Amino acid sequence: MLNKKLFSRSGLLALAVPMFFTSCGPEIGELEVPPLEGYKIGIPLINSDSEIGFRDLLSEEDLEDLQTDPVTGDIFFAFEDSFDIASTNDLVQAFGSASEDDFFSINFPNPIPTEIPFLTPISVGFTADATGNCNGASYCIPLANDIQDDVAISYLRFERGGLQVEYRASIGDVITLSMTGVETAQNTNTITVTETVNTTQTTFITLPLSNVALDLVNSTPTLSISIEDGGGNPTGFISGIELTPTNTADRVKLLFGSALTASLDIPNEEIDTDYLSDIFPEEAQINFKSPTVQFRFNNPIGAGIKIDLGKNGGIYGENISGETAPLSFNLDSASAIEGNSCSQAIDVQAATDFDQIEVTNVFACQTAELLNIRPIKLSYAGEASYDLQPGDEVLFAKGAEVKAYFSATIPLYLGFTNMVYESGADADFDFNSEIEAITSAILRSEVTNGLPIGGTLKLTTKESENGRVTSEIFINGGNNENKLIKAAPTTTEGIVTGSSTNYLETNLSEDQVRAILNAGYVDISFELSADADSTTDTPDPVQITTEQTMRFEMGILLEGTINFESE
Repeated sequence: MLNKKLFSRSGLLALAVPMFFTSCGPEIGELEVPPLEGYKIGIPLINSDSEIGFRDLLSEEDLEDLQTDPVTGDIFFAFEDSFDIASTNDLVQAFGSASEDDFFSINFPNPIPTEIPFLTPISVGFTADATGNCNGASYCIPLANDIQDDVAISYLRFERGGLQVEYRASIGDVITLSMTGVETAQNTNTITVTETVNTTQTTFITLPLSNVALDLVNSTPTLSISIEDGGGNPTGFISGIELTPTNTADRVKLLFGSALTASLDIPNEEIDTDYLSDIFPEEAQINFKSPTVQFRFNNPIGAGIKIDLGKNGGIYGENISGETAPLSFNLDSASAIEGNSCSQAIDVQAATDFDQIEVTNVFACQTAELLNIRPIKLSYAGEASYDLQPGDEVLFAKGAEVKAYFSATIPLYLGFTNMVYESGADADFDFNSEIEAITSAILRSEVTNGLPIGGTLKLTTKESENGRVTSEIFINGGNNENKLIKAAPTTTEGIVTGSSTNYLETNLSEDQVRAILNAGYVDISFELSADADSTTDTPDPVQITTEQTMRFEMGILLEGTINFESE
């Protein structure tokens, strides 16, 4: 009997990148020898360079949510979603305004109710001081909107509109409007408009105020009106000073003269949290360690908000079976993980500048309990309330929204069961025709594993990727209790302390060998679990990092009759 190893026309199965099917070696057809009985052939299927990490088990879509810490190498899932707490329209109505449009529409009473002769230049000062102190101006006007009487406007920026002066003069006279103490987009503090009179009828001149801001506390914006004849003498008549009907502001600060408490309901809403369903199938049991679920509240409004998420239905996660887990919060992430001093009441801090959103971060408590029920949605409702004191100055920006951002950082520090991953690749062995008979075939498999994950491996051969299945081969050494993939050893905290090696020999039937050699496509299926302590009822978490890998070696030792002249 001739014993000889033949590696020509052999192939390499692919588990994942970087394993590929190849065909190499001399052409057997060049040899002219009779059929050989008892010929032993070594056919490598997976070479020793075939290493995979946890990332290689996931699809490209799953990898979009998987990140790696560049310093520690820790792997974690990161998800984010957002939901609305209140719009400016909600808030201004809570403060007593009819609507956002009315709130940002500014007005003041006309200081000249009847026509008066223009005998000397007229000045109009604008102030937040209800007593009307405007440093010697002819008229002193506090600005207002439709909110309650003891609330004064202390600052505003006009989005559109202007100051409108009604007058009557002779043709050829010149009227000038000039406003000082303002802030413009061009960084000037004065705006001016001049017209030559072309009618003797009562008419209007408008000073545009778009993108002009008035700070009524730190300065006294003052409008100066001048009407002169050709000799530079005062002339004509003034009958009205007012804002154009279309005026509106986009930024307003209000000074509250008395205490004001307001509240509004946060309506029940839901956000999808079924982030892990593709990665962890429904039947998998999961036990997370130290995930972080953070809520970031962005407040562009100058009023602090007390949010109570324990009212009107509250906030909770719910899984596909209807099981729920409520959420409570702590400002400190470590305390939240431990479940200390947690509450469903959240104090969202007030914004102090129009261009700087105030951010309040809170952390959901004991979120492992929430994530372990596999929530597919997060439902929330509650109440937002405001408590303002006399003298408080509150800023509002048109169209602003108080938003909450829900984000989850889930480290791969978990235990799980019943996880099934699949990988596959095209195959082209082109070797079956030379084998006339198979006496015996042994699939030799060895795994050196640095991942704290153990489990089984199965080969499924197909005619093509979506074609007919020709065989299913469990790599178990002939014993269903055997698992080829033996988890790396860990501490009781799930930290890997080394690697494990496992070697199995699995007898193959002739049909199974033929199926492998004739396969057009091979699926490799892993059924995996991770458990730092198998004596407990739930899988205890282990830490998975990017450096941990499994190394595979697999090949067939085949004995049979070979005919090199076969076509």
